[in-house]
Amino acid sequence: MDLRYIDSFLAAAKTNNFSDAADSLYISQSSLSKNIKKIEQDMDVKLFERTRSGIVLTTYGKIYLKFARRIKDLESRCENIIRDEKEKQGNLKIGTIPSASEYGTLNLIFDFIQDSGIQCQISNATSSQLEKELLSGQLDMAFIKNPENEKISKVNFQNDYLVAVLSENDSLAKKQKLKVRELKDRDFIFEPVNSRPYQLCVALCKSAGFIPNVIYADHYIENIIDFVRKEIGISLLMSKLVPKNAEKIKIIPIEPLVSAKINLCYLKNNQSKELKEKFVNFLKMNSLS
Repeated sequence: MDLRYIDSFLAAAKTNNFSDAADSLYISQSSLSKNIKKIEQDMDVKLFERTRSGIVLTTYGKIYLKFARRIKDLESRCENIIRDEKEKQGNLKIGTIPSASEYGTLNLIFDFIQDSGIQCQISNATSSQLEKELLSGQLDMAFIKNPENEKISKVNFQNDYLVAVLSENDSLAKKQKLKVRELKDRDFIFEPVNSRPYQLCVALCKSAGFIPNVIYADHYIENIIDFVRKEIGISLLMSKLVPKNAEKIKIIPIEPLVSAKINLCYLKNNQSKELKEKFVNFLKMNSLS
C-alpha cells in the first residue's frame, strides 16, 4: 500500500471534509479522492459516508483508522532509527529541486546508495535556496536548475525545454509551436512567485512586449495542471514536469526554444571530498542527459 493513500485517508478522517483534507496535503481534491478510492477498492469496503456537513467514518473506516495510525507511527519510528544510524556513519548531504522525481534525481541517489553503501541525507528546496546552502556548507552537493554562482562546479545531468500547457479546448491547442507573444491576452498560472521558473516566464513575456496576468502560483505541478484542465488559465512549464498521460491538456513547445540544464553542483573543497568524487563518477556512468 502506497503510504500517500494512508496520508489521504488520515487527513480526511481528521478534517471530516475532503476539500480541507486535500488542502492540508497540498494536493487536489480529485487526487485525494482517488487515493481513498484505491484503499476502498483494495479492501472492498466503504470507508466514508457523505453527510450534509461533510463526511464521517463508516464502521470499516473506524477499524482502518486504528491500523492506519499504527502504520504511520511505525513509519515515523523507522525513520528516526534510520536517521540516528546515518548520523553515526559518513554520509552525503544532497539537495534537490522540488521536481526531483520528474528529473530522475531521486532514483539516481537511491541507486547510488544501493550500489555504494554510502548513506545520503536528501533535502528539497528551490534552486536559489540550494545554491545558498551549498555555498554555506550546509549541503555537499545539489541538483540545481541553471546554477548562477561562478564558484560552483557542475556536471550536467538533464536538459529540458519550456512548453505552453493549455486546455485541449483552447483555440491555440492545435498549433505545433507557439510564440510567447501569441499568449498576450491570456491568464497565467505559474510556479511560485519569485522562484526562478516564475522569473523566467515573466521575463519571457516582458521580452515579448507584455506583462503576464498571473492569477495563481503554486509549488505543485499537479495543481497547476488541474487549473489548466479546468480552463482557468494557461501555464508555461518545463516539458519534463508535465505528466505525459495528463488528460484534456495540450503541450506545445515555445518558439524560439527556451532550454534549461539540471546540473549536479558542488564545491571543490575538502568537505566530503572522497564521497563527492564517488557520486560524480556514479552520475557520469549513469547520466540520463
